[in-house]
Amino acid sequence: MVASVGNRYLPTWVHDLQQQVIETFSGPITTNSLRLVAIIGGYLLLRSRFFRLVSRHQASQLHQHPQSAPMPSISHIAGSPGSEDEDEGEEAGWGCRARRRQRHAITKSVDA
Repeated sequence: MVASVGNRYLPTWVHDLQQQVIETFSGPITTNSLRLVAIIGGYLLLRSRFFRLVSRHQASQLHQHPQSAPMPSISHIAGSPGSEDEDEGEEAGWGCRARRRQRHAITKSVDA
């Protein structure tokens, strides 16, 4: 029964879709398509200039305010896996229970 209901409306749907596609591409250039071309063209023309301006601004900011301390390494931020001093500042930090659980699981699997 459901198939007969679907088949009854299928030719109407297909016909409507065909008519909409034909009307869309057969008519003269509409204002919407002109707007789209203007937006895309403006983006392509102004994109490189915008990024150049932003990079110059960032470079000037970097020269005005140089960093006093060097960037810490990733192993220093995350803690090296073999170091035993991981427990120092970890108890009050974010994710301490997950790190403790993981450490416990690793020692359990090594002992087994």
